[in-house]
Amino acid sequence: MNSLIGYHGTKKEAVDAIAQNGFDFKPRLDHWLGDGFYFYELEELAKWWATRNFANENPMILQVEIKVESILDLDKPSNMSFLQESFIEIYNALKVKPELTSANKFKNLCYMINMVKKRHNFAVVAKTFVKDNHGALYSTFHIKTFENKYFDLPIEFCQVERQICVSPEYKDCINIIKKITIKNTRRTW
Repeated sequence: MNSLIGYHGTKKEAVDAIAQNGFDFKPRLDHWLGDGFYFYELEELAKWWATRNFANENPMILQVEIKVESILDLDKPSNMSFLQESFIEIYNALKVKPELTSANKFKNLCYMINMVKKRHNFAVVAKTFVKDNHGALYSTFHIKTFENKYFDLPIEFCQVERQICVSPEYKDCINIIKKITIKNTRRTW
């Protein structure tokens, strides 16, 4: 059994509903790790998300424990190879092929990851994303400004975020540890 801690940024109204009824899945066509409930590995990123999206609606964070048997960790090179092989296998087996264009990139990715999750019974998909193009979304530290001012060297600074996606059919593996009230909703980014 694998155990992960995750943080879900949202608003108080949603926290109350989740605490009473559990997570409620709303399908989207563009989830980058497939359908599911999304969590950050770091509390401060969940705070950023909640404050950014719900600043006037009492932003809050849920700290959760996720206990599952099967995790597809896309930070591991072998799992990325497995994902690529699975994509090819699934795509070749499809009778009706999705239109693979850059305009449908996230829709196609969501569809294919959902197929891999179902075929191989993955409860969770996790991946670390590089966020070097977001400027000062997370903090007052501006990566590109810092690099341009202080370095004339080939040094790359970037911010990363690890996200965890729990598939909807495994929502019972999510246990709320605590509700965290965000006291300061003033944006610093």
